[in-house]
Amino acid sequence: SKSMYGTGKIKYKDFSKEAVRVCKPHGFVVSYHWAMTPRPAGTSYHKRIFIGTRIWHKPRVACIFKKDA
Repeated sequence: SKSMYGTGKIKYKDFSKEAVRVCKPHGFVVSYHWAMTPRPAGTSYHKRIFIGTRIWHKPRVACIFKKDA
């Protein structure tokens, strides 16, 4: 974010809070990271998908959250 947009380091809590705010009720918010991310307030876990890219590389995790009504 710093090199592309001139902003500071992304704060997951702030990012996820805004993503949930703009999401429609019963919509989905997805987090893609090398670690499982915490569930944002106002959502429930829908699914976790573990993605292995290559040997000796960290797997990635797509955490899919569903916004509550």
